[in-house]
Amino acid sequence: SAPTPAQTPAPTPAPTPAPAYATFSGELELSVSDPSAFVEDPAAKSATEEVIAEKAEVSVAYVDVTLSVVGARRLGTQRRLEGSVKVDYTVTMPESIAEVARSKMAEVSKDDLGTAFGNKLTDYTVAVTSTEVGSLETVTPAPTPAPPPAAPTPA
Repeated sequence: SAPTPAQTPAPTPAPTPAPAYATFSGELELSVSDPSAFVEDPAAKSATEEVIAEKAEVSVAYVDVTLSVVGARRLGTQRRLEGSVKVDYTVTMPESIAEVARSKMAEVSKDDLGTAFGNKLTDYTVAVTSTEVGSLETVTPAPTPAPPPAAPTPA
């Protein structure tokens, strides 16, 4: 009978490179009916992330926001009711959608953003007084370093 051909070992697959992702940051300034309560309200934070995600047309999972009261100096015991909240945000997403997301966020008007906040938050009156979008940065994950060689065992 004919000799059986030797089994050719399957080629070892090359490690899949981690996908590149991109990030951009921005800032919104909001005029809010109760800035202190807004900043401390988890629902307000979630709504802010949702508004940014909607306007950039990305998943809310890609958006991270930090809220802070602008001019948070309390005079006496009176709470300032009307005031400003600064929203610092970062959107981190796959590089393939980043340019479009950033330009959508850069083009959205303060009125559109204000309307979106109004639709999500009924407990506050929110007006967007300024919006700023930073530049896009591509982040390429570093390759995983090879494990160090094992130390020789002493004889």
